[in-house]
Amino acid sequence: MAQFQPTHIPVAPVFALEAISPSSVDRDTGAKFAVYEVHGVQEYWILDPEQLEHRFFRREGELLMEFAEGEEIIRAESIPGFFVKRGWLDPERLPSVAAARAEIGNA
Repeated sequence: MAQFQPTHIPVAPVFALEAISPSSVDRDTGAKFAVYEVHGVQEYWILDPEQLEHRFFRREGELLMEFAEGEEIIRAESIPGFFVKRGWLDPERLPSVAAARAEIGNA
């Protein structure tokens, strides 16, 4: 809390997730990606709800490297127990809350 500023927090997050839009894609996959990589973000997930082209990056040494290509279940290393299923990321086919809870409970 001592590091909080009125307009920002001058520390890098451990985990960052962006839901991109046509107006933010260049910033989120370019400049912001580079800043996150330089400042030690451990995981950066980029979700594209329009094109359904989701990309997941995890730190390997000094770089953020893509992982989980083609995998249905994507698990975060930086947040124990946190995961998503690719099928849950399609806004046209969202699971019911009850169905998602049941799957989470069985994980």
